[in-house]
Amino acid sequence: MSEHRMHMAEFCKYQFPIHTEGVAWSGRLRYLQNCESASIVHQPLQHHAHYYDLLVAEGPEQNYIAVRNDWADLEEKVAFYRQNPAAARRVARNSARTFRDRYLTPAAEACYWRRMIREWAAVQAWKPERYVDVMQADGSVWKKQRGVDWEVFAAVDPHYPLDFPGYEGSREKEKEDGGKKDGGGKKGGKKGAES
Repeated sequence: MSEHRMHMAEFCKYQFPIHTEGVAWSGRLRYLQNCESASIVHQPLQHHAHYYDLLVAEGPEQNYIAVRNDWADLEEKVAFYRQNPAAARRVARNSARTFRDRYLTPAAEACYWRRMIREWAAVQAWKPERYVDVMQADGSVWKKQRGVDWEVFAAVDPHYPLDFPGYEGSREKEKEDGGKKDGGGKKGGKKGAES
């Protein structure tokens, strides 16, 4: 079975990659649309993603090849586009221009998620507290930020350690574990020596 597996980037070598859905939403269409290929997508799709309304099945802005849900017209559609390579190239270029170069860029994705989170926050019944009071040894109280800004979280910089409660790599977690990255447990010794 493993000899038939392909990395998503390998799909870009094909003129007509096929998007299929299973029993759950399939996230692979977004990756197929990052190729300059004429993706074949069955209709109707059972699940929905935020960019599916941008799929155009026909006309000058067509950006994918629609086939029936039972795939009965697949052979006919592929034959048409193989006999009309200019039409296939137009679909592929429209797809890349619409998705890869505009709506599925990292910046566009971050914009979508940021707005979704802000809109969600606007309708929730409670407002999270951004800061928590931390008592210092000298009796003063400092404000400590809870969590991290969206931009820091979404674009993780490996040189900037995230530091918030519950995050696996946080400095706070290291402190709780005695400053050891191995979880603070004893190393070496005889088997069963730890309690």
